[in-house]
Amino acid sequence: MRHTMQHSIKCMGIRSGTSKGNIFASEELRQYGTTKKLLPYIMGSHSMMQRDGLGSNTTFTNNIVLVTKTRKENHLRVSVYSTECEQYSYGNSFYTGNMLAAAALFALEKRMAFVKKSDEEIIIHCTNNRHNIGVSFAIDKRKLHYKPYNPINSFPKTGVIATLHCTHELEKNDWKRYSTGYININKQPISYTCINIFKTCPIVVLDEKEIADKLNFSSDTCNAILDDIRKVSCENLNVKHVVICVPKQHVWQDNKVYLDPVFSMPEDLEDTYDVFQFFSLAFLWMKKNIANNNNMSDQKSYNLVIQHDHGESMVTVTCKDSVLYMSCEITTRPLYDGETTLPGDVS
Repeated sequence: MRHTMQHSIKCMGIRSGTSKGNIFASEELRQYGTTKKLLPYIMGSHSMMQRDGLGSNTTFTNNIVLVTKTRKENHLRVSVYSTECEQYSYGNSFYTGNMLAAAALFALEKRMAFVKKSDEEIIIHCTNNRHNIGVSFAIDKRKLHYKPYNPINSFPKTGVIATLHCTHELEKNDWKRYSTGYININKQPISYTCINIFKTCPIVVLDEKEIADKLNFSSDTCNAILDDIRKVSCENLNVKHVVICVPKQHVWQDNKVYLDPVFSMPEDLEDTYDVFQFFSLAFLWMKKNIANNNNMSDQKSYNLVIQHDHGESMVTVTCKDSVLYMSCEITTRPLYDGETTLPGDVS
């Protein structure tokens, strides 16, 4: 019997919010071959059920993250790869921002980065969208501090609380970040705003009153109507996936703004929420409610509580000189720390 030599590669599985992925040090992984060839082997993508690999057959739990340490202290370069649906191949055009927190946790565990206090950040350059994202962690006596579930948070119920920080210039290249237009549903023109600040799955935001008046939108009909809108939106925007969002009237309470949006997602994204979705909604809320009414040098902070199926997530937004500073907490937790194997002829 002929045996093929196998290679062992170290990896760590981490859950981050409602996402999950396998994290690798890119230098170690790439010595065995090109990313395009390696990823399907690792995830078992030759089979739809992915029985022979680490994959889990849903987009937001089917991630591979490659982490590269740079010459600058606590600066990382991170690439996130997710399933490209029908082909079960892997690419970096569709990804979840939740996994950036997982990449930072991996870097701490593997001593690729070092932080001693909770206010110290790991800076991640995300190659998917070329954004720089800061990540800080709950640190207690120079160790990662695992906390119980916090209502203003995402799943899992216990883990290390990571805070993601990002900035966005409101006026610069806004036309590339979001667009407005109309789609025809049942011969009715419906206005929309499409947001894709982070170059991931676009979010199409609708006006609740308009679709209620024109399409008889209600709790009984919302799923069918939003499915139709999502299909037409994909055709109009020439994309594979969009997330439909219908924000309800915001409510101010205890110095917080409560948003209760209705989300409609593609089947393989159901029951998952991405921190970049929350940042995008915060950007739109600030643009509509603050930027158009007040002086953009306003330095007041706003706490936007976004309610969803898993509870609530809070985005803190500060505007200064037409720049938004946004942060959001997410719970991260290592699931396993071990190795996976590759056949010797993969390269």
